[in-house]
Amino acid sequence: MRGIVLMISMIALIVSCASTRSSNKVSHSDIRFPDGVYKDKSWDEDLIFFRTSWFKGATLSYDLLLVKLDKNSSFSNWLGKSKETYNEECKQLLIGMFYSGRTEPASLAELKAQVLNLGYKEVSVEGFKDHVSSHYVYEQWHLTTHKLVGFCYQGIGTPSDIINVSIPGFNQVNVIPEKLSR
Repeated sequence: MRGIVLMISMIALIVSCASTRSSNKVSHSDIRFPDGVYKDKSWDEDLIFFRTSWFKGATLSYDLLLVKLDKNSSFSNWLGKSKETYNEECKQLLIGMFYSGRTEPASLAELKAQVLNLGYKEVSVEGFKDHVSSHYVYEQWHLTTHKLVGFCYQGIGTPSDIINVSIPGFNQVNVIPEKLSR
């Protein structure tokens, strides 16, 4: 009887190990910031960040929220004095929120470098940061540990519709889905 129990336990262990390929997972979702206010203006429009999250088991290791900020969007008012400069100089302006766990091998600088290598230049978006961090959705999604970064595309031609990000231990993923590329 003891031998049968031991054999069943061994089979269960082997089957459970064989069915668990990897506990590293990548998930995608959207975070919607509805409505906005800037000085005496308010609007009923959505700002939708595409979110890519990298998990080791149930622990969030990396997180990237990205939005292409349309020049005609009311949310571009959050750029404040920089709005006109970015409208003139940037073929495309991306706003990103980056998070990396303290013990993770890839730093935020390495993640940002993958975007910069595609012809983007990092730009200050302090005014935008102040407004987005004051929005109630920012608190609801616990984004206070994320670093907000602006990327201005000034390269030759049009920017790529694909931004692949590679993180050690995970599959490479495109952090700009087709619906944001349009």
